[in-house]
Amino acid sequence: FVCLFVCFVFSQPDQRIM
Repeated sequence: FVCLFVCFVFSQPDQRIM
């Protein structure tokens, strides 16, 4: 797994993606 989407979500935990 690449730390791309995960890092982004962890950096800015927004409920916009869900």
